[in-house]
Amino acid sequence: MPLSAPCARERCAEPRRARPEALEVQLYQRLLGASFERLPPVLRRFHAQGGGEAECTFAVRRHAGPLHGFVARAAGLPAVTPSTRVVLQVLVDGEREFWTRVFPDRELRTAQWLERGRLIEQAGPLEVAFDVAADESGMRITSRGARVFGVPLPRAFAPAVTAIVHGAANGWKVEVSIAFPLLGTIGAYSGTVVPA
Repeated sequence: MPLSAPCARERCAEPRRARPEALEVQLYQRLLGASFERLPPVLRRFHAQGGGEAECTFAVRRHAGPLHGFVARAAGLPAVTPSTRVVLQVLVDGEREFWTRVFPDRELRTAQWLERGRLIEQAGPLEVAFDVAADESGMRITSRGARVFGVPLPRAFAPAVTAIVHGAANGWKVEVSIAFPLLGTIGAYSGTVVPA
């Protein structure tokens, strides 16, 4: 959910075919264990169904400055806007989920899977490990490390990504922030997600 950089074709391509029925227990159920049942009902339904689609409305912000702008573009952050419509599609292939976010100016794809108790999200050669905490209000997702082409990044160069997800009656609200230790926050997006 949190990453936004576009995937490299060979590393993060769409699955050969989507198989929502591939696993009875889906990725976020395996990740969260008993805490999954604490999630708001709309989040439980979406993450238990084995893929799905949603309509999103996001505001996108970037930190001012040429270096911040360069890094934000390189990270795949979409253009700054007070409100934009985004289509989210999640496909399941075996133990992985493939998330596609279609913004007006770009399509962003990531792959997610479970590794040693953490959520891994891959965007091109970058893989970020996340801790995910769940409760009755939603989820808090916090990055704990990153690797590029499988090589761990020093903490000073690893992105710091946080996402807060709050359940609502017919969907959820999300706030995502992306920062780098040497630069601070480079950008963020927030808004609502309503499952189809």
